[in-house]
Amino acid sequence: MTRFLTLLVGIFLLWTTSLNSGNTNKIWVSLEAPIYNNKIPTTLLDIPNSHRDFNKSVDLVLTDPQELECMSKNIYFESALESTAGKLAVAQVTLNRVKSPHFPN
Repeated sequence: MTRFLTLLVGIFLLWTTSLNSGNTNKIWVSLEAPIYNNKIPTTLLDIPNSHRDFNKSVDLVLTDPQELECMSKNIYFESALESTAGKLAVAQVTLNRVKSPHFPN
């Protein structure tokens, strides 16, 4: 019985690792996206000061041990299985939200 379960798990793992393995260099793009995007007036996209809070450099330094622990837990629970780039992205989003007045405490 254990041999059968081991064999079954092994076959399952081999099968799941080969799924979409040939499609790693292809990106799906909707054909309707350029048509839809051309219909959007550019006046709607020119919102003044909508990005001013997020383009500033982050001068926030985590010196408090509780803040550092909170930040590390946030990064871990949001992106534990992600790559280093994913973890850095989560940290950047968190720092942007801390700095922005659009996200209250």
